[in-house]
Amino acid sequence: MAAQSRLITTQIPATNAPPFGLSGIAVDAGSPLPPGSRIVSFDPSEPGAAPAVLTGGFAAAGRPNLSFDAKNILFVGRRAADEPLNVWQMNTDGTSPRQLTKFAFDCTAAIYLSTVYTIDADRPSRRIAFASRSAADQASSLYTCRTDGSGVRRITFSPSDVSDPLILGDGRLVFGLLRGGGEAAEAVRSPCGVALFTVHADGTDLFPFAAVHEPAALRGMPCETEDGSIVYVESHTSSRDAGGSLVAVARTRSLHTRRVIVNDDDGTYYSPSSWPGGKLLVSYKPRGGGSYGLYLLDPETGTRHSKLLDRPDWHEVFAVALAPRPEPAGRSSVVKAEGDIGQIYCLDSSISDAPNPARIARERIKRVRVFQARLGGRQNLDGLKPGGRDSTNAPHVVTEGELLGEVAVEADGSIFVEVPARTPLRLETVDQAGQVLTAMRSWFWVMPGERRGCIGCHEDRELTPPNRHVLALRKAPSKLGAFDRNDSPRSAPQGPYGDK
Repeated sequence: MAAQSRLITTQIPATNAPPFGLSGIAVDAGSPLPPGSRIVSFDPSEPGAAPAVLTGGFAAAGRPNLSFDAKNILFVGRRAADEPLNVWQMNTDGTSPRQLTKFAFDCTAAIYLSTVYTIDADRPSRRIAFASRSAADQASSLYTCRTDGSGVRRITFSPSDVSDPLILGDGRLVFGLLRGGGEAAEAVRSPCGVALFTVHADGTDLFPFAAVHEPAALRGMPCETEDGSIVYVESHTSSRDAGGSLVAVARTRSLHTRRVIVNDDDGTYYSPSSWPGGKLLVSYKPRGGGSYGLYLLDPETGTRHSKLLDRPDWHEVFAVALAPRPEPAGRSSVVKAEGDIGQIYCLDSSISDAPNPARIARERIKRVRVFQARLGGRQNLDGLKPGGRDSTNAPHVVTEGELLGEVAVEADGSIFVEVPARTPLRLETVDQAGQVLTAMRSWFWVMPGERRGCIGCHEDRELTPPNRHVLALRKAPSKLGAFDRNDSPRSAPQGPYGDK
C-alpha cells in the first residue's frame, strides 16, 4: 500500500465534547460517540485539503470497519439525536447508507466477519458482529447477524460488559471483557479491569487471551499487525477517553508475550490499526492537552514518524487505510440455534499452572461445584484511580452465583457434565469436607450442542493436553441445572429479533 492511499477516520468534536471511551464500557458515563461525530476520508499526500465527510445527515457516526474487498464500510450511527446508535453500511464514498440493526440501545462497534458454515445450512453464511445490549440485559454483549441485518444471534453471555471486537487472521474474535467479582466469598474475588478474551463467531470456546492476571486497567481497541502481533491500548487511569499506552502480545502465545511498545508518559495513544511495512497507524494526544491526531508509529522502537492529520477542532480516531485486506479463515459450527444444553469436560482437575507448593493433590479433589451467575449490581469504574494499579482499587461487578449442583471427580481427576447453554457459569473444586480448594475468578458459558473441554483447573491455557481416554468420558455426562425453567438465562430472547 502506498503512503498516498486514502484513509477513513472518525472525527469527534474536540471542543466541549462529552467523554468517549472503550466501546460498550462507558468511562465517566460518557457516550461512545458524542453528538457531531462523523466519518471522513482524506488523502495524506494533500495535507491542506479538507477531509471529505461521508456521513452527512447523521447526528453522530463513527467506528468505521472496512469490508475485506474495500468496497463497503460498516459503522455505527444515528440519524437523529434522540435515536440509539445502530449498525449501518455504506459504500466507501459515503453513498447508499443502509441501516442494518434496530436495537433500542446503542450498538457501540461493528465489524465484518468471515464465513460461517452450519450443519443445517445449504451454503456458508457471511455475517457481521456488533456490541450492544437488549432490554433484558444489564451488560453489553456481542451479537452476529447476516449482512442484511437478519438472523440476529447473541454469542457472548457474560454478566459483565464487552467491548471492541476484532476478527483475527485465524477467524477468532478477540474482545475486551470487564472482569467482575464473584460471590461474597473472598475465595472468588478477582482483580478487575478489562482483559482480552477470544471466542468463535458462533459463541463457542471462550478463551482468555491477554491481561487476565495483570493489575486492573482499561484495555481495548485491539488490532492485528502483519507479523501476527495483537496491539491494544492500556490505560491505568479513568481518563475521559480511555487513551493510554500501547501493548503488544503474540497471537500464538498471547498470555506469555506481553511487551510495552510505548508508554503514556508524554501523551496518550488511541485506536491503533495496522499499516503496511510493519508500521502502526495510531491516534496520539500530548499529555498537556490538545486533540488526538493521526500518526505513523514504529512498533519496534515506539517512535512516532509522520503526522498524517491533526485538526485542532477534532479528535481523529479509529482510522483505517482504504485498501483490500486478507479475509480470515471461515469456520464450521455445531451450534444448534434452538438447543438448550451444552457439555463440559475436564481431563484432570489437579493440573494447574500454580507453583508446585500451591498445587492441589489429585486425591484431595473430590467434587466440582457448578454455579450459575445471577446479577446483583452494575459495573463500577470509579475505583480505577489515576496511577492506581492495586486490584483493591479495581472496578467490579457484584455478581451472585446460584449453585446448579455438584459432580463427583473420577479417580484420574476428570469430570463430564451437561449444563444449561447460554448461561454464565463458574466452577469450584472441593475436598471431602466441602472446603473450596480452587475457584474460577471469571464466568464462562457453553453454546447449545457445544462440548467444551479443559485440561485442568487453572492450567496453562496454552498447554497441550495429556493423551489419554479419561474415565469421565467413558460414561454419560452428569446432568446439572433445571433445563425447563422459564427464568433461566438461556431461555431469554437472544436479541430483539430472536434467534432466527
